[in-house]
Amino acid sequence: WNFERLLHSSSRAELPRSTQPTSAAPLPFPYVEATQARVNFKLGVEKLPFSLEGADLAVWRESGSEWHLRVKARPVRTDLTVADAGQIRGDAVLLTAGPLEDAPIRMHLEWRRVELGEIGRMLQGEENNWRGMVDWTAQAQGTLASAQVSTEVRIAEVRRAEFVPTTEMDLDGRCLATYLRASNVLEGLQCSAPLG
Repeated sequence: WNFERLLHSSSRAELPRSTQPTSAAPLPFPYVEATQARVNFKLGVEKLPFSLEGADLAVWRESGSEWHLRVKARPVRTDLTVADAGQIRGDAVLLTAGPLEDAPIRMHLEWRRVELGEIGRMLQGEENNWRGMVDWTAQAQGTLASAQVSTEVRIAEVRRAEFVPTTEMDLDGRCLATYLRASNVLEGLQCSAPLG
């Protein structure tokens, strides 16, 4: 699916019973749900090595220009084996009154109970020799072109792979930034972590 075309061409308006739809008239967008699906990602024409497998997802138009998306899936890489990269859950609300770049968005994403070493393999494509159990959440609000992003990560029992400490160490951190899509950068990044 080309989601941009789909969002702009669908209409929620109901046609009168006496009116037969024509090829020129946009059809109302239904509630669409997929279970055990696979979602691939592309950057231009190039397919990225990241995918979502076993995905349960839903897309629907709530009212007017308000769209909703819900997803639950396992992240995987197609170019190497990742033992268990946990589960991603997310939901988003998008308003499509004008150009898609200017569309207001609200998003919440969770990546729960994933091994720190597997995150390294997922994101970097190689083992990072760190161990620990990660819970990561993120929120974004703004537009598709520029959004305020806040994130929180908790890592329980973090350690190097070759070292088992007598006392486990937990880490907790929070970050705030502005994401700019045109330059693909995070601006004004501020992070904090409690001591002790």
